[in-house]
Amino acid sequence: MSPRLRLTPVAYRSAPRRSQLTLQRHWAQLRNSRAAEGAQLHALVVGLALLFAWMQRAEPRFRRALAGFDATYLFRYGTAARQLVFSKGKVLSRRGSGLNPDFTLTFVDLPGALRHLAARPHDVLQLMIDNRIRQSGNKFFIFKLGYLAALTEDELRRQAARLGRLPARARLGFDGGKRQPGAEVT
Repeated sequence: MSPRLRLTPVAYRSAPRRSQLTLQRHWAQLRNSRAAEGAQLHALVVGLALLFAWMQRAEPRFRRALAGFDATYLFRYGTAARQLVFSKGKVLSRRGSGLNPDFTLTFVDLPGALRHLAARPHDVLQLMIDNRIRQSGNKFFIFKLGYLAALTEDELRRQAARLGRLPARARLGFDGGKRQPGAEVT
């Protein structure tokens, strides 16, 4: 053992507590800041962009759905704004509000909305009823985004079943990529 690295049991036990308290204090400050709003929104929109970009390479139905589709979605939460851009068959994520988005989604309670979507992904209408999401723009674009999300969900479930992570027939209602009549997706 090096003479520089002598740790007494007291110093070893007290060091994690001090750093843990410091982390908790910093987390409390960050949680209530504008930076947290931007980080949460950034994670959501960039995650969608990466997922859609992967789907574009992996799924022919997704590529056909994006063919000739040009749209700009603006996501807002607090003072943060982020764009999801579909242009010339590509999916991009940009900072800021841009000039003229086709559809705007404003999250009133982004953490609550994400918890709700994680628990019940098909119950987006309840988010609007509970006033957690405000929307403006042509409704065609929200339906198109929902369709792209549904294609993505189907492919992710198919991949998970193929890898043996989920039982394909019992839980997902898939048989060779086709939904079985009467089978519910949980």
